[in-house]
Amino acid sequence: MRLFNDKQTGETKEELDDAKVKLEASFNQPSAPVPTIKDASGKSTTATMSRALPFLPTPPHLAAKEANVPGNYGFDPLNFASSPGTLDYMRDAEIKHARLAMLACVGWPFAELFDAKLAGLLGLPVLLNKYGESPSILNGGLDRINPFYWLLVVSLAGLVEYDVGELKKSSKNYQPGDVGYDILGLLPTDKGGEFKRREQELKHGRLAMVAIVGYAIQEAIYRVPVTQEKLFQFL
Repeated sequence: MRLFNDKQTGETKEELDDAKVKLEASFNQPSAPVPTIKDASGKSTTATMSRALPFLPTPPHLAAKEANVPGNYGFDPLNFASSPGTLDYMRDAEIKHARLAMLACVGWPFAELFDAKLAGLLGLPVLLNKYGESPSILNGGLDRINPFYWLLVVSLAGLVEYDVGELKKSSKNYQPGDVGYDILGLLPTDKGGEFKRREQELKHGRLAMVAIVGYAIQEAIYRVPVTQEKLFQFL
């Protein structure tokens, strides 16, 4: 019995020694090479990893000092914003779509809940689809909306774009998405607070853009209004 125990102990010790050697060898392995990228001047520089995709380096145009802007998480795999001018243009476009999506995320279920009731009170036709879904490109039903509405929307959008264009010309410190008013005074006056508030708006807007696409796809597939989904618990 003792002989058996000694043998068993010897085998265990050998296994521990082997494990120790392997562990030490793992610490002595050369580290993975640090990725490098070329900056605007063509010089190689150490890459910073993307906050959005940690396994990829941040594109050079988003790693530059000029790109220290709200919402920059180093995500531009298709290089849409590869130049300073393009970066500002894309930021402007993104915040416009983000704001529109946030309004749409509220307006979509609101229409499904109250369109029929309001239409009955005002003597107007109901614009919802057969199963109560909001009209959309995927759901159909956009042809039932009065053309005057589209004319009004395009006209208002044109006026806003004109005012923003004039603001860009007159202001040296124009920020993408700045339409020249802050009625409720929600934008802090200090730079740190302003940066944080603009980033919060972008985060909510990006989530809303994903959500509104989800609304449209879900209703197009299942033909059930989002307001009837138990997950949302709309009243």
